[in-house]
Amino acid sequence: MKCQNLLRKTLIVSAMLLLASVSQAWAGSYVLHGRIVEVIDADKNHVTLDTPVTLELGWSYEPLVPAEGETTVTFRSTSPYFNPMKLTIGSMVITDTPKYGNSYPKGHFTDANLDSFTMAYWDIPINGDVTNKMSCYAFGDARRGETFIRVELINENSTTGDQFVAEIPFNLPEPPAGLFGDGDDDADVDAADLAGFAFAYNASEGDVAYVNGYDSDGNGVIDSIDLGAIAANFGQIL
Repeated sequence: MKCQNLLRKTLIVSAMLLLASVSQAWAGSYVLHGRIVEVIDADKNHVTLDTPVTLELGWSYEPLVPAEGETTVTFRSTSPYFNPMKLTIGSMVITDTPKYGNSYPKGHFTDANLDSFTMAYWDIPINGDVTNKMSCYAFGDARRGETFIRVELINENSTTGDQFVAEIPFNLPEPPAGLFGDGDDDADVDAADLAGFAFAYNASEGDVAYVNGYDSDGNGVIDSIDLGAIAANFGQIL
C-alpha cells in the first residue's frame, strides 16, 4: 500500500511538472539583433562599439500575433498578459518585470513582423545590482520610415555615469516588385496601359512623352525592347 501511495504521489508530481513546463512554452516568439553604435561612457558596464544587442519577444497565445493583419502587444511576463520581453546588451539583461516607468513595453506587428517598438524604463537595477541603475528608452517605427529601433541607456546615479546607444534594425520583408507596364498603378497591365505606352513609344529621356516606367532596360529610349517587355506582361495581375 505504501509503495502504491508513493507511486501515486510520484506520478502526480511528474504530471504537475509536465504541465508547468508546457504552460511556460511560448506559443510564438520574435528576435531581433543589433549592436552598440555610440559609447559616451561605459566604466561600469564595459560595453564597446559593436557590442551585440538582442531583443527577444514572446507571447503565450498564438493568435495574438496573426500571420496576416495588424496587432499591438503589451509585453509583460505576469498575469494577465504572459508575454515576456528580454533585452540583452553584452552581459546586461533587462526584462519586462518588474515594471519600471509608467507602462510596459509595447510592440506593433503587421503580418507577424515587428514594425514598431517602444519602451521607457528608468532607475533599473542592471542584473539585480542596485548600485548600477540605468534608464532605458527604446523607440522605433518602421511605419514612419524608420529602419531600426534606437535604444538609449543612461546611468541615473551621476551626470558622469554610463551612457551609450544601440541600434536594432527591423527585419521586414522587401516590398513586392512592381509590374512593368502598369502605367496607371492599378496592379495589372491592360488596354489602358497599352494606350499609355503607345503614346510614349519612340520617346527619349527629356521628351515630354517619355515615361520612365515604360523604359524596361533604362536605356533612355522607349523602343521595341520595351514593347516586347510590356507585351509579355499584358494581362498580368500583381
